[in-house]
Amino acid sequence: MNGMHILVHIWHNPKPWNAGKFTIDVNISAEYGPAKGFDGSGSYHDGEEGLYRLGTQCLGGDRWWCLRDRDRSLDECFSDGVDNFDPAQEDARYFKGNWRASDYADEDRVIEEAVADVLQVLETHVIFQFGWGRPTTR
Repeated sequence: MNGMHILVHIWHNPKPWNAGKFTIDVNISAEYGPAKGFDGSGSYHDGEEGLYRLGTQCLGGDRWWCLRDRDRSLDECFSDGVDNFDPAQEDARYFKGNWRASDYADEDRVIEEAVADVLQVLETHVIFQFGWGRPTTR
């Protein structure tokens, strides 16, 4: 990285209706600390200075990891009172492009799956992207 520093920022969604979601930003800086330019207008893949949303740069679109399931408390009410309401379509909209646990009933499993996915994404799109290792076989 020719003397560049990389800071990985994992941050939660501050909106109360999105509690339990987090995403990852990557800050590439010539100095130790945040980059002076925060617009991310440079090239992430070339390691240019800036702040980049990892999902947008490497995963085909914004990516949020959803540690909680969608709020289903009103599904029955909406099904009765809103024409064409379909919980499956709500799931598709809510989770579109985002990481989703295989089973939200088991909190330990949710965390294990999320950590495994985040580590794989960081390994592929940060560590190997900038030449700090070799891919491992899992």
